[in-house]
Amino acid sequence: MERPYNNPENWNEVQRSLSSEYRLPSVRVYDSGEYHCAAATPDNTVYRWSSTITIQIPEMFSKPELRVSSNPITEGSALTLTCGTTPSTVSTGELQFAFYWDGQELQGFTSSNQYRVYSVQLEDSGNYSCEVQHPAKRILKTSELFYIQVVGGAVRPVVSLSPNWANILTGDWVTLTCDVGSTAGTAPRYSWYKDNKMMNKDTPTKEYIIYYALETNSGTYQCQTGTSERSEPVSLSVTDGPLILQAPPYVYEGDSLTMRCYSKSGGDTVFYKDNNPVAPTYGDQLHTEGVNMTVTGTYRCSKGKTYQSDSVFISVRELFSRPEIKVRPSPLAEGSNMTITCDTALHPSRITTPLQFAFYINGNTVREFSLSRIYRVYSAGPGDWGDYSCAVRTPTGTVLKLSNVTQIHEKGKNFLLSVGLPLLVILIIIIAVGIYKLRHKAGQTRRSSDQSNTGIPLSETQALAEDGDSQPHPASPAPPPTATDNTLVPSAGGSSSDGTEDMKPEGI
Repeated sequence: MERPYNNPENWNEVQRSLSSEYRLPSVRVYDSGEYHCAAATPDNTVYRWSSTITIQIPEMFSKPELRVSSNPITEGSALTLTCGTTPSTVSTGELQFAFYWDGQELQGFTSSNQYRVYSVQLEDSGNYSCEVQHPAKRILKTSELFYIQVVGGAVRPVVSLSPNWANILTGDWVTLTCDVGSTAGTAPRYSWYKDNKMMNKDTPTKEYIIYYALETNSGTYQCQTGTSERSEPVSLSVTDGPLILQAPPYVYEGDSLTMRCYSKSGGDTVFYKDNNPVAPTYGDQLHTEGVNMTVTGTYRCSKGKTYQSDSVFISVRELFSRPEIKVRPSPLAEGSNMTITCDTALHPSRITTPLQFAFYINGNTVREFSLSRIYRVYSAGPGDWGDYSCAVRTPTGTVLKLSNVTQIHEKGKNFLLSVGLPLLVILIIIIAVGIYKLRHKAGQTRRSSDQSNTGIPLSETQALAEDGDSQPHPASPAPPPTATDNTLVPSAGGSSSDGTEDMKPEGI
């Protein structure tokens, strides 16, 4: 029997045998298609094809989807995970569900499609997924990963401005907004402060609007929700002109930065950074995409030859710290489960910014960028040891930072590398020096013995050499003898008739 593709030349043969039956013990949706069979004699002299039949296998249940009660969710709140699927040929009661966090099983297969955490903690952040199976039919499907972020219970609010200018002219309007994270379904109340003095308390609205700005509206503004701490102060400056350089109160790595040379009158605009002219990008605006630390500097602007703005210092803040590799457990043993964390800290005012993490070993990628800052190795072995590093980036890739390299080895291996190897080198040097001294001492002993065998006292030999009447044959240095050393040395006897010395084994 064969299952053909649309092109008969590409029919996919699934069985060739003496049996007239083709059996699939557990069909899947992908087994749907057009089937036909062929019968032939052993020598293929007679070959017959059947007509084609179409088999459509309905989906037993849809791919599951993980749903969460709240995300991001406040620390201490209750979290409910639901593994949703749509049965088509079976009932929901026949299915079983399991839940996972960063690859670890949270709840094994049961008939419940929900998993509940009664009080989530910060460390519960991570990638969650679920699986659905029909145990009798051996069908299993897995959901996509879903990243859940747990934030601190008392989230510090952030004041934002709209328009996002830290300085405005009199008569302009501006809206201050008190932004907070997840409030676990509660309706927060807002309090506003100017120059550390409360302006209003427990209002239901998170906005404070200045419809017609006066110079007296200049100052630092903060907000507070419930028992949270006050927000970071935001400065607002209201001046009477005639020309100001407008910029946001805070700028972070990766932001799009726009500055405006603003006045009630026109004129050709010139921007300056650290007293060097910078061409504007949009008339009276200077725009920069994806800023980094190099944008930091002192800016001002001019219009025509008449007006000059005051200087504004722009300091680009770090969005998140350089990542650091952290390993648990420490030290490691072969066969243990290893958890590697790419640890970084977002600026408190940008705590809700999503980040992506990637992991590398010996320069090779072991996990592409994802929302999980954790990489797990189960039953670690020799193939898992090496130099680990990680990278963190924003989803747009405008900010990317790499960690330092961290060596991860089995327990005791680091000791051998850092301590044992230097000790071995020192030991080899000591042995080499000892051998050299032993050979040097043996050579001196040999030369002294050869001179004494000539019958000439050492002092007389030196005298003869000085007078030039006779030059004694110096003894050649030799390696120290061993138990198997058969080296021939000059005897104490005279020379032979041809001028060569008689030779015999030493000691004979």
